[in-house]
Amino acid sequence: MIQTRHPIILPLAACLGLWSGFAARASDQPAAAPESADAASIDHLWVVFKTHLDIGYTETIDGVLARYRGEMMDQALDLVESTRSLPEGQQFSWSLAGWPLEHALGPLQDPVRRERIAQAVRDHAITFHALPFTTHTETQDLEDLVRGLGHSSRLARRFGKPLPIAAKMTDVPSHSWVLPTLLSQAGVRFLHLGCNPMSAQVQVPPLFWWEGPDGSRILCAYTHDYGSGLRPPRGWPSHHYLAMMMTGDNKGPPTPAAVAKFRRDAAGQHPSAQLHIGTLDDFARAVIAENPDLPVVRGDMPDTWIHGWMSMPREAAAVRRSRALAPALEMLDTQLKAWGIHGGGCEPALAQAYEQSGLFSEHTFGPARPIRGIWNHGLPRYLYGNAWRTARRNGAYSLYEQSFDDKRVFAHTSHDIISRELTSRLQMLASAVTGGDERIVVFNALPWPRSGLIAVPGHPELILLAKDIPAGGYRSFRPDQARKPIVLPDAPATFETPLFKISFDLRRGGISSLIDKSSGLELADHASPHAIGQFLHERFDQPRMEEYHRTYGKGRAPYSWFKGDIPPGVKYAALTPAEWTISRSRSEFADTVTLTAADPVGLADEISTTFIFPHHQPWVEVEWRVVAKTPDPLPEGGWLCFPFAVRDPRFTLGRLAGPVDPSRDLVAGSNRDYFCLNSGLMIQGADGTGIGLCPLDSPCVSLGEPGLWKFSRDDVPRKPTVFVNLYNNQWNTNFPEWQEGSWTSRVRFWPTGDPDMASGLVSPSWEARVPLLAATDHGKGGRLPRDNQGLSVSKAGVLVTAFGRNPDGNGMLLRLWDQSGVAGHTSIRLPSGLPVRSARLVNLRGEPLGVTLPASNGVIEVPLNAFAPCSLLLDP
Repeated sequence: MIQTRHPIILPLAACLGLWSGFAARASDQPAAAPESADAASIDHLWVVFKTHLDIGYTETIDGVLARYRGEMMDQALDLVESTRSLPEGQQFSWSLAGWPLEHALGPLQDPVRRERIAQAVRDHAITFHALPFTTHTETQDLEDLVRGLGHSSRLARRFGKPLPIAAKMTDVPSHSWVLPTLLSQAGVRFLHLGCNPMSAQVQVPPLFWWEGPDGSRILCAYTHDYGSGLRPPRGWPSHHYLAMMMTGDNKGPPTPAAVAKFRRDAAGQHPSAQLHIGTLDDFARAVIAENPDLPVVRGDMPDTWIHGWMSMPREAAAVRRSRALAPALEMLDTQLKAWGIHGGGCEPALAQAYEQSGLFSEHTFGPARPIRGIWNHGLPRYLYGNAWRTARRNGAYSLYEQSFDDKRVFAHTSHDIISRELTSRLQMLASAVTGGDERIVVFNALPWPRSGLIAVPGHPELILLAKDIPAGGYRSFRPDQARKPIVLPDAPATFETPLFKISFDLRRGGISSLIDKSSGLELADHASPHAIGQFLHERFDQPRMEEYHRTYGKGRAPYSWFKGDIPPGVKYAALTPAEWTISRSRSEFADTVTLTAADPVGLADEISTTFIFPHHQPWVEVEWRVVAKTPDPLPEGGWLCFPFAVRDPRFTLGRLAGPVDPSRDLVAGSNRDYFCLNSGLMIQGADGTGIGLCPLDSPCVSLGEPGLWKFSRDDVPRKPTVFVNLYNNQWNTNFPEWQEGSWTSRVRFWPTGDPDMASGLVSPSWEARVPLLAATDHGKGGRLPRDNQGLSVSKAGVLVTAFGRNPDGNGMLLRLWDQSGVAGHTSIRLPSGLPVRSARLVNLRGEPLGVTLPASNGVIEVPLNAFAPCSLLLDP
């Protein structure tokens, strides 16, 4: 018989009584519950008490965190004390995510309360699961997710407890396929997903095995609400049942009266079942030991709320750049030390950057609504046009906007840390390289050799073609090897480069014809109404929002996802500025063309698109730029269009866990209209030829047609067109209702005839996301050679996501993550100056796996499964 220290029992009806704050996101009417099973079939009722954390939303971020540290903790501690005399299995226990509990025990806490909380943790009365908080999971990078597990790991090690084996996400309806891989490879065995009840639910069983692309499996429960009631759904496959009792957004623990009622209701409804008030870990161990016959779900569940990521386009771009460069910073810092260059460790700064990056992916972006509750100024909820501008000018939205600014700080802080620390170490490298003349030192943070264009630091008008930069290493160049592009006096709409023949359409503002000279193939789809790189702005009307509400929100009243009181004259429009001017510059390395809208049609002060055509590498980069975008609360969205000439297209999406075919790899009920990419995507025809594409700044795309205000349950993309989302203000809650300011968004694409995942998608995408990095130096130099190889990996399509001090303990950690989909042994060549005798395999939380691998002459042979991580502790 399984015993636990603290069981909890909560009936759904009683729980609903506590959800007064939930109306901000859901109807006042509870969602219809599935048919209930016979309670007699349940032998053990496991109950976990938790509240849903929004870091913001119901009030300011500071206000929420202050309540967690103070008022909520006091309520929980009082409940713990009031039930301490009850029998084993009836005492109160409160479960939290790792980050808020670590925060509650942090330096801002009152010392007396901190000790009370710590004692409750020691007594198992306050517990924590493996994840830091609920996230828009697919917006993150792999190492972001791993470092997020560290908050709970640190708590466990601090209090001498085993690492938690269960995890919880609430509210966000669906998550990336990376979760079974991430959690299983970290030793976590159970995941509970509680869907927002007003959202479309993913069509999965209530209890199942979720299998990742690497073959890892995790036990998963999925509920059509934040939690679940006392009675299991019909057909529940286990003799153990989890009553996941949730209070609403930042509501804190229940009242003592509610807890007493829970105990009475549980005893009445389950008189023969053993009751356990405890943790998600308790339930996980019980079900896994029982080993019931459960279905296996193998597929991705794209987030149906992911449009919100591009409601903050500048911050989305900043954090996407910094996440790609965080492993580069760590690698360079480690190798500089190995080469005898010591400038202080980057570990504290890197840890802070990862934390801030994770907080930006936490699912709460800002207030519930523009004018509601503490945001209310006595105005109608929805205002537009002059009425909205006047109210804003008079300060009606000041608190609302400040809340979003608080969220933005997370992205900018992470970006600033990575930029500062990386710039410092690049300068250390440049200063340490031998040579008395001015030099440009170019560093390659990827574990394979590469070439590329760089803008010379301090001289951005100079462009250098940096050839043959060693894997993980660097090469020096003379300043006279760089070139300044020359602005050409005439700029015809049709011209050639060494690799392409190009024709521009100055009506649509994009490429109308693009011929790859190596193959003779036309890359632009002449049948499309759009041009390659064309800017498209959409404005939405009431009928389109209502149709979305009927399909996604299932038409439930009174709640709605859409904006209300749209002026009756507003109709749907899809528009592009109708006239563009053209300018062109050229160097021996590249041609650059800039199109500028002659009339930005009131959308901004200026809109332009720049196209870069390298002469030595077969790719094209498109950079869209907006100056002083006009803010507008009317529903809108902006896109870059990429219509490609690919017959019978088949899409492969470079998602966080690995490649996804949207025609077969998506679980029903998840997002088919709008995806977040981690690397890029490929569109291939039946003959194997096609196009690869990687958004550098705006990772959200739609396939075939723009996907805002759309929800399809069975759509499969058939048109070979990619739409990269530049901004949007979809929905009336949580995400900003308008975008303004100036920013850029870049997209790179390339022709490919190679079906190999590594060379066709992975390598080109990551060479776009992780640019070659450079610094200049005028001093006499140091003792490092003019070029040097660093860390390299023999297998193509493998990322190095960590190479530095072990964040889970002592020693040095090296982590690889396969993206190629091909299993096999891989040779790792360590940088010179790093003596390593052997390497121990550990999981993603640093726990040993009992395997030691020898290192011979700086080379380690490691087994690497397809789409799986491999973590090594290096022993000197």
